[in-house]
Amino acid sequence: MRNVASTGITDEMARERWNRIYQVSDKLIPRQEYLHNHTISGWIDRRDRHQDEESNDLCLRSHNSDTVKQVYDIVASAILIVVFSPLFILTAFAIYIESGSPVIYKQKRSSWKGSSRFDFYKFRSMIRNADNMRDNLQKRNESDGALFKIKDDPRITMVGKFIRQYSIDELPQLFNVLIGDMSLVGPRPLPVQDLENMQVDPVDGRKMSDRAKTKPGITGLWQVCGRSSLDFHTMITLDLYYVRNRSLLLDLRILLHTIRTVL
Repeated sequence: MRNVASTGITDEMARERWNRIYQVSDKLIPRQEYLHNHTISGWIDRRDRHQDEESNDLCLRSHNSDTVKQVYDIVASAILIVVFSPLFILTAFAIYIESGSPVIYKQKRSSWKGSSRFDFYKFRSMIRNADNMRDNLQKRNESDGALFKIKDDPRITMVGKFIRQYSIDELPQLFNVLIGDMSLVGPRPLPVQDLENMQVDPVDGRKMSDRAKTKPGITGLWQVCGRSSLDFHTMITLDLYYVRNRSLLLDLRILLHTIRTVL
């Protein structure tokens, strides 16, 4: 039984993990393909071996697909902003009544070190000095890597609990999509400060670099396959699968599954 470098995850553990993910994502990821051909320990190595064999035609199709995806993102985000405008107003009003301004939380995010940085927008779901309290709560962090998750986080407001439950807090990211910083579907952008503080070996560094080859998104495989219940390395592997296999059809399936997951 082989051990996966730097993760301590065996192939058997990886298969068990993908079995759990498959219960949610059977229509998104081919089960047999992943369990037998894309274990965590072998997938990146096989990708690197075949990378040089890809044709220029494949690169051209990928570029054309990205162009269509960009047009789709702009049109869809503009329509969704109009459709959800009453919810934007109600949410902003509720946040302001409970805890004042600002109602929008802004944070610098990126896909990886050296990638482009941008202002990432969310409805504020925590108290106003939440970032200043993070160091004191670090010992309670239940995740790893660049993720920071706490069950029953004391910084979350009453309105925040509700809008997080239904992912309403993520709606302002439609403006990130509209201006071209993000896509509707893609790897989740991470806080720049957390990325800068990450210590990774060359293998994980290559994974993160590959993950950053496509535009970050509001939702993705990680969100529909378990969200905060998945660890950092599983999130990266799901994102790498998306980057390698991205298509408009896969995007549509993820978007539809996102609605089911939220509701």
